[in-house]
Amino acid sequence: VLVENYELFKPLVQEAYAEIGYPESDFDNTLLDAIEVALDTPVPDGLVQVEDDSVMYTFADDSYESLPAAQKQLLRMGPDNIQRVKDKLREIRRALQ
Repeated sequence: VLVENYELFKPLVQEAYAEIGYPESDFDNTLLDAIEVALDTPVPDGLVQVEDDSVMYTFADDSYESLPAAQKQLLRMGPDNIQRVKDKLREIRRALQ
C-alpha cells in the first residue's frame, strides 16, 4: 500500500523535489539512496550508551556519534526495532525497483 501511494503521488513528489532545487534529479534515486543509508545502519548487540549533553543526548561511542543523522535516529530505536525497520525498508526497496 505504501509503494502504491508513493506511485500515485510520485508526480507531485517529483515536482516538489524540483522546486526545492533538484530539477534534473529523479526522486526515486534519492529515495533508494536514503533507504541504503538506513540499511547500512549498524545493529548493536544491546542498548547503546548515551551521554547527557546540555542540549541533547550524544552517543558515548564515537563511531556511533559520527554516523549520519538518519542512522543515529535508528540507533535510538534499539536493536529489535532497527531490524523491523530494515526489514520493511527491504520490502519497499524491492517494490520500487
